[in-house]
Amino acid sequence: MIRSAAFAAVGLGGGATAAWTARYQWRQHTAQCSAATPATKAELQYISPETLAAWLRDGGGGGGHPVRVVDVREGDFKRTGTKIRGAVNVPAYQIRADGGRGLVEMVRCEPIVVFHCMYSQQRGPSSALIYLRAASAAGAEQRQEVCVLRGGFNGFHRQYADCPELFEPARRE
Repeated sequence: MIRSAAFAAVGLGGGATAAWTARYQWRQHTAQCSAATPATKAELQYISPETLAAWLRDGGGGGGHPVRVVDVREGDFKRTGTKIRGAVNVPAYQIRADGGRGLVEMVRCEPIVVFHCMYSQQRGPSSALIYLRAASAAGAEQRQEVCVLRGGFNGFHRQYADCPELFEPARRE
């Protein structure tokens, strides 16, 4: 209330109060995030197509732990007609819209989560960052390994197109 009166006193309406509140909440949110949470795409952990293929063939990564692949492609998901076996499609716009909270509930117990889009240049890395921040804010386990597939679906498919056991038809969940 005092802030609203202060903004009104200098001629700033409720919009300024809302903008100030949003900035304040964002600062509070980022302050709560773990120091171990990557802040930029460059700080994310990337894995090679070879590593993901080995994990999928072994039934998981590092000793048989299951790996969850999150495919964040949007319109290009249906156009390709295929996806990485076992991947769940959660379009990047949905992750952005809810700040990753829905995805945290979906994959928070998975030991390894691999994000990708078509090329893993924008949507995949951005979605991984949103997820990491939301998981940190929700107090999710820090032992989870979150990675981005280098080269995205395109690079993986180009390298393993002749390995049908790594792919399945693309259907929206």
